[in-house]
Amino acid sequence: MNEAAPVPKSAPKKEAVELTQELLDDLWQRMMHEVSLGDELGKLLNGQHPTLSDEGVIEFETDDIYYEKNLRNVHLPMLKFLREETGRPLLDYKIRLRQSTTVTQPYLAHEKFDKMREENPAIVKLRKIFNNIDM
Repeated sequence: MNEAAPVPKSAPKKEAVELTQELLDDLWQRMMHEVSLGDELGKLLNGQHPTLSDEGVIEFETDDIYYEKNLRNVHLPMLKFLREETGRPLLDYKIRLRQSTTVTQPYLAHEKFDKMREENPAIVKLRKIFNNIDM
């Protein structure tokens, strides 16, 4: 009398394909145009071009910590699509943060002088000629 509930049949699994950069680019374009990613994920991924590492990991490179944090929060639909299309359930991604090269502008008088000295060492000789210049 206690009959077990029928087990739902799962969709046939796609056979794993060799993932190349070209295939990743094609899948990426298709995903951006066909799949409803939601506003937040769509905005994050628009204009991004992931690369495929030698280990078969999808890599994103950014210098924006905000982008990294948000992508980690909404990455599941992206991974689900790519895993299903490639037949690779263990496909993963990583985000590499580029070192930001912020340029600081000299503010104080001695900082300005140091900057000028880097660009033109002869300014030190000029400063010695005019001793009354405050630094």
